Amino acid sequence: MFLALRLNPDGMQLWEIKGILEAELLWEPVDLQLEIGMAEAADLMSDVLPQSIGGEFLLMGLVNSQVIGTAEMVDITALVFVHGKRPDEKAVALSKQKGIPYHFSSPVANLNHPT
Repeated sequence: MFLALRLNPDGMQLWEIKGILEAELLWEPVDLQLEIGMAEAADLMSDVLPQSIGGEFLLMGLVNSQVIGTAEMVDITALVFVHGKRPDEKAVALSKQKGIPYHFSSPVANLNHPT
């Protein structure tokens, strides 16, 4: 499954998204004022590559280094690992090398957030 959505006409800042998702920042420093306009979510990396429209924010259940490579190819700025999952050390090192510094771990699996 793949989902892409525009967050709102003006976008959202990372601190807002972090709060909605009850997410934990996995390392610092991070600019939580970063504006995010598009979010994407996928079950599989094979769903992201052909369908991504250049989202800045990816929600993902996978935590391996392939996530980082795919995120780089489709210009993802921030990653959220759902279900409280955490990336392994290899993925973290690759992410830092590729310049994808924004990682969060969220316990949230159901994203039905009241607006």
